[in-house]
Amino acid sequence: MKKGKTVPEIRTKNATGSYHVDLLDTPTLFAATEDIQSGLRLRYPELLRFLAGFRETAGLPVTELTFAPVAVGSRPAQHKFPAKLAELGIICHVVDFRQLIPSAIGIYSQKFQHLNFSSVAPQICYLLGLLTTRQDTDIIIVSGSFDFYVPLLDYVSRGGKATVCFFKRYLDERWKQTEVFNGRSDIRFLDLEPVAEMILGIGLPLPSGLQLPSGLQRL
Repeated sequence: MKKGKTVPEIRTKNATGSYHVDLLDTPTLFAATEDIQSGLRLRYPELLRFLAGFRETAGLPVTELTFAPVAVGSRPAQHKFPAKLAELGIICHVVDFRQLIPSAIGIYSQKFQHLNFSSVAPQICYLLGLLTTRQDTDIIIVSGSFDFYVPLLDYVSRGGKATVCFFKRYLDERWKQTEVFNGRSDIRFLDLEPVAEMILGIGLPLPSGLQLPSGLQRL
């Protein structure tokens, strides 16, 4: 596969330029969709369409860069996924799956007591660090991980605009301890659950008789 841009190439742009970025944490997206239904595949073209519509509704500029770190192993078939994303104009950064960061706490799962994510939080944090040196920037991070929260706080404190986007029930539980959901944070949250049928092909009703943990009900 032909190599695309990687995160450091942001440095080659004008230091006073604007940056409008969508970042897809593909390992957390895979974990959530697999928990919803084994073998379920996210419709990435529809996800991109949804993010573009949100940008327009929220008054955010059109994205200039959609970036997706992708974890792969030794199997050749796994390298087809970043190639498919590249066909959609998504810039992929291939990561060895052994470099992923596991979530220490995990999230609500339909199948298990907790579903532990592996995320590309280091790549997200690195990109946020680059964006803090630029003017007029915004980022939508599609991820259920919490591990980039502190760098994200620093990013918005320096004038950046940030939105965290994911399935609400699958967010890392530590998000509920922040001010993101009480209107006192500069970080916005965008829930994927209302558009689950569009991006997954199925809705997300709770299984019969199953209730979300009380902590997540308050999100």
